[in-house]
Amino acid sequence: MDNTHASNATLEQLSASQQITAAKLINRDLAYRSIPGTFMYLVGWFFLYFVIKARSDDATTAQWLFYFSVIAVLGAALRIGCIFLAHKLSEQINLSRAYLALGMMINCLSWGVMAALAFVDTPLAPHTQIILLTTAGLSAGGAISFSASRLFTGLFLGGMLLPVAIVQIGVVDQVDFEVLVAVLLYFLGMYMVTMSPNREYISALVSNLMLLKLSHTDGLTGLCNRRAFDRHLYEEVQRAQRATYPLSLLLIDIDHFKKINDQHGHPAGDYCLENL
Repeated sequence: MDNTHASNATLEQLSASQQITAAKLINRDLAYRSIPGTFMYLVGWFFLYFVIKARSDDATTAQWLFYFSVIAVLGAALRIGCIFLAHKLSEQINLSRAYLALGMMINCLSWGVMAALAFVDTPLAPHTQIILLTTAGLSAGGAISFSASRLFTGLFLGGMLLPVAIVQIGVVDQVDFEVLVAVLLYFLGMYMVTMSPNREYISALVSNLMLLKLSHTDGLTGLCNRRAFDRHLYEEVQRAQRATYPLSLLLIDIDHFKKINDQHGHPAGDYCLENL
């Protein structure tokens, strides 16, 4: 496969079974990429917690910080639970991805709402700049992490940034156009910046699946080879162990097959094997 073809590879070039495999691999990658982000939310929040507490040590601010700390910890726990369910239900692609999206939205929306509250009359209002700066940093890291999926990138950035824009448009008495424009431009900019990593990820994934198919295919007959057999056997054994059901393997010996090759030639024999 040449470099030009690889750089333009898309999921549509794959067979139906390969597209299912690709979807499972994308889900797996999204799950793995979600785990560090979950802890980064906690790190980011408790960084803000200590900064805000050092600046404003009044009782009202302390109460708000406590409530948001509880929300941050619960959100992280729920997200880890969703990742676990997504992994457990990996064979059900859409359901698995839905759990991953749910866990991500719990985290990013809780943060986005917190950031939006800094622009209304709350104890967070005096700390708008540090909250917005931390939000931008987490948004950039998360957008790159979720670049494997355009849907997840858009949902993540929307959950992190759009609550601030919504508050500016529909809640505050006087719109801060500088903040509104900055947030919207940042959203669009990060979404567009992640287009290239997404294309590279999909191209690499498609290329690897195509190469895997070639390595598992017999060049003469076009049928699956011994390597493919060993791989499928291992997968079925693992599936049978998880589901606790028996597994049978049928070995068939074709009597007098050599006569077909001798009388009609090897191409005829290959044709017979392909159509068994």
